[in-house]
Amino acid sequence: LVDVMSVTPPERIISLDLVKSFSKGNLDTERKLLELFLLQSDSHVADLSRCCANDDGEGWVHAAHSLKGDAASIGADALSELCMKAQSMNAASAAERNEMLGRIKRQYDQVRREITAIILSA
Repeated sequence: LVDVMSVTPPERIISLDLVKSFSKGNLDTERKLLELFLLQSDSHVADLSRCCANDDGEGWVHAAHSLKGDAASIGADALSELCMKAQSMNAASAAERNEMLGRIKRQYDQVRREITAIILSA
């Protein structure tokens, strides 16, 4: 896998330190963990969108919590931090949640692109 840590900090979207500690250097395991993250997080982002559209505050909090943990597990700190903020938005207005959803989606798209590049370079 590409050594994401060699990228200058402003350009780095994820840090694979935790993934590498789980994989013990096995590149196939790292690839599988990243693929699993994408599969699960796609579902969480879709859940956030659905909950936002349906004004489902409880579902919103649950989806934000799940995505926060998944993002933290691969070192996607900015995404994890946004999700932490989203978790506290149970009583937020639809407009506020919609704005946060846009921020989460934009950050997630960056994470997804970086992971895809890492997987393809393996």
